[in-house]
Amino acid sequence: MSGGKPQGVLRWYPPRWRARYGDELVTLLTDTYGERPVPLRCRLSLVRAGAVEWLREFGLAGMSAPPAEGIRAGGLVVLWAWAVFVVAGAGFAKQTEHWQSALPPHGWLPATVGFDTIFIGAAAGAAIVAAGAALCARALFRAVRAPGGWQALRGPVLWSVGFTVLAGALFAVTVAWAHHFGNGYVEAPPPDLPYMQGSPHMTVLAWLVLAWALAVSVMVASWTATATAAVRRIEPTSLLVRGGAALALALTAVMAAITAGLVLWWATLAVRAPWFFNGAAPGSPGALAPLPLLVVGVLMAAGLVMAAVGAWRVSVCLRRAGTADPSGAPAGH
Repeated sequence: MSGGKPQGVLRWYPPRWRARYGDELVTLLTDTYGERPVPLRCRLSLVRAGAVEWLREFGLAGMSAPPAEGIRAGGLVVLWAWAVFVVAGAGFAKQTEHWQSALPPHGWLPATVGFDTIFIGAAAGAAIVAAGAALCARALFRAVRAPGGWQALRGPVLWSVGFTVLAGALFAVTVAWAHHFGNGYVEAPPPDLPYMQGSPHMTVLAWLVLAWALAVSVMVASWTATATAAVRRIEPTSLLVRGGAALALALTAVMAAITAGLVLWWATLAVRAPWFFNGAAPGSPGALAPLPLLVVGVLMAAGLVMAAVGAWRVSVCLRRAGTADPSGAPAGH
């Protein structure tokens, strides 16, 4: 923190706050501590206060901002939570191929319900996000055409396109390598092909899969950041604010259903076919919480908490708006 100098604490505050109150804060600290470094306890308190001001800046804390800003901020938190779900869902899909064959007869119904809930929820979530994009399309077109609009978004868009191309290229290389050296097995060969386990070709394939997964994660994060930057440039209207709020709440409900489906599917497999989790033969002991699936579960849990926070903010700001126009625009706008 710049060696504890008063000016160093300003970096933790938003630019608008610094422009308005920064000089006063530096003067206060200088009068209090003189040439001495700002004590650690005081610096930590200022960092916490700066974090709160950033939350206020984004409409995630306090009640001073218009309801539209709080609804937009909460909706964007839900969108980021969905991005976490997309990454987790991609990992879940790759880890659960052919899971039905691991279950004994008459043991499939609860797991099937959970599994179908996950994929129906994924489709519903994608439809909600697409509806949100369609809702914002006209306003976004106006924002892009406004002076400085495209210049502000060009960088994020180009980065996102670049990461998409990288993910696509890595996927093509991974599939080509798998079909050439691994008989089509993209992740790992089944247990009845032990000659392929641990081979150099399979090691390369494992690293390619990991690189592709990381590229997909970065791609999803990049497009979400681009969408965030775009939405923050849109002028809110009553239709956009209330429509976006409804979509954010619906998407949160979908994520809750997906998480419940994961728990049901996981619990059923853990009780009836635990050997599936470590690729063992039916009837063998199994791992109840394999690391890849544990990562998926942690990501979904974290995403659901994020979505709940965003949905709570949306609900609070909707209640503040009441029957008035939450955008703050004149009637009829």
